[in-house]
Amino acid sequence: MVTNAFPVNEAKPLIEIPTDIPQIGFLGGEQGREIDSSIKKDYKDFPVMRVGNYSGGVVKGSNPFYVVGVQSKLSSGIRVSTQGDLETAIRIANSLELRGTYEDTGLVLRTEGNPNAYLAQKLMKQVKDRTGERTRMPVMIPLCGIELVKDQDSPQGLAFKLKEDVEIIYAPILNSLYNRFGSV
Repeated sequence: MVTNAFPVNEAKPLIEIPTDIPQIGFLGGEQGREIDSSIKKDYKDFPVMRVGNYSGGVVKGSNPFYVVGVQSKLSSGIRVSTQGDLETAIRIANSLELRGTYEDTGLVLRTEGNPNAYLAQKLMKQVKDRTGERTRMPVMIPLCGIELVKDQDSPQGLAFKLKEDVEIIYAPILNSLYNRFGSV
């Protein structure tokens, strides 16, 4: 029973109260330090994975490869933030101070060309295998839906593999006239 100020005998919530309340925060504490160390150890031969830096109790610095590496180290049921998560945290919950920071949340795929043609071609093939040949572009792929694979042909030595449950989001706004949004 929920305690309330209404003059009724019993009140029930109008919505289902989740047993797990979603939370958001920065990678930090002892677990953050361990994850950063583990990534540096596991990917020591890949310069692209050396961007994280544990400082002041949190991990600072990232790129899409590093974020996907972090995702692989997180416990089941925990994931890196999506763009929607960050927007909710700012707009509704006002729970994160992101002013002056850059957060990697996803990859944008517009074409198979440059920049990053090799990675774009590999991702485009995977997207088309999932969605069909007539895939509408651009698409945004949240980093929590991607895995890293070693790839000796990739300029970074690593490539991205879509997870089975990845959400591929058609996002025409990312075809901005002034190309204000990043792409793969």
